[in-house]
Amino acid sequence: MKRWIVMLLALITALTLTACSENTGETENDKTPEEPPAQGEDSAGQGEELAQEEEKDHPLYIFVNGQLVGSWEDGAWISAVPVGESENGTFVSAGDSETRDYTVAELLAEEGYYLYTPERQGELCTQCEFYTESDGYGLEEDQPGAAALLDPYAVAVPEWEWDKRTFAFPTILEGEAADVTMPDYSFGFTFNGLWPELAVSRPLTELPCYAQEDGNEAFQSVASYALQELGIEGDFRLTAALVGTDEAYLAVNSAYDEGGYLPEEAEQIFSFVLRVLPEGEVETVYQHVEPYTGDVLSTFRIFIQGVADLNGDGTLEVCLRDVRWEWGYYYVMARGEDGTWQRVLQADYGM
Repeated sequence: MKRWIVMLLALITALTLTACSENTGETENDKTPEEPPAQGEDSAGQGEELAQEEEKDHPLYIFVNGQLVGSWEDGAWISAVPVGESENGTFVSAGDSETRDYTVAELLAEEGYYLYTPERQGELCTQCEFYTESDGYGLEEDQPGAAALLDPYAVAVPEWEWDKRTFAFPTILEGEAADVTMPDYSFGFTFNGLWPELAVSRPLTELPCYAQEDGNEAFQSVASYALQELGIEGDFRLTAALVGTDEAYLAVNSAYDEGGYLPEEAEQIFSFVLRVLPEGEVETVYQHVEPYTGDVLSTFRIFIQGVADLNGDGTLEVCLRDVRWEWGYYYVMARGEDGTWQRVLQADYGM
C-alpha cells in the first residue's frame, strides 16, 4: 500500500512540474537553438541581413587620380599613409592617424572599379594598368622583384612605359605575389586606360561634382572677402564645384602665369578650399599659406578632384590634389560632427 502511495505522489509531482513548464515556456527544447532552415528554404529577410553584413565588412577602396588614398572599413577611414606632411618623398607622420598595408592582391581581386570623371560617370572598368616600376620609383624601389612576381598574372606586359602591367578583374594572386604591398608613393593605376578623378570599388549613390574655372562675380567676391578676413593679400585664381543649387566648393590659389610661376612682387603664396552655403556662410575646408621668397620650389596649388559622398553617410567629402614642384599629395577631407574639416585619407606621389 505504501508503495502505491509513493508512486501516486511521484506521478502528481511530475504532472505539476510539467504544467509549470508549459506555463512558463521554459522547456529544455526551448533552450536549444532552432535548427537552421534547410538549403533553399532561407527566408528573404535572413538573406538580406547576410548581404548587408558582408557589404558592411567589405572595404571600399578609394583612388584619387590613380593613387590609392585608402579605404572606408567598418565605419572608419583607413589611410594609405599617415595623415601629415612630406617633402621629396620623405614622410613625416602627423600622429595617430589610422593606416594599414594594402596588398596588390586585394586590390586586383575586386569585381572591378567604378570610374568617375566629368565625361564618364559610374562606368565599371574591367581592366587596370599598374605601373610596377618607374625609373627607380614604385614597387621596384620598395620591393625588388615585385614586378617579376606579378608577371604571370598580367594580361599583357609591355616592354616600355615603365614596366606597366595590365590586369583583368578579378585577378587572384597566389604565393609571394599575394603579399606584395603597395608602395607609399610613386606608383599609379589607370583604369580602362583612364586616370579618373575618382575610382571606387563599389558605385556611388550620387554622382560627384567637379571644379571648373569660374568667373562668377559672386564667387569672386566671396573668395576675396574670405581672404581679407584671413589676412591674406594678393591676386588669386578661382575654380568652383557646384553641388546642385545649395552650395559650392571653391579652390582659391595664388595667381600664377601660364608657366605656373608667381609674379616677382608676390609676398605670399596660398591655397584655400572654401565651402559656401546658400545663406552666404563660408567654411574653410583646407588652407596652406607661406611667405613667398621668389623660390620657384615653394610653388604649390590645390585642385578639387571631386566632391562626393564616398561612404554613403549622407555628407559630402572633398577630394583634393595638392601639387608641389616635383611631388604632391592627394587628400580626402571630411566634415566632422563639430563642423570642422579633417584630412582623413592621404596619398603621396612624386620624388
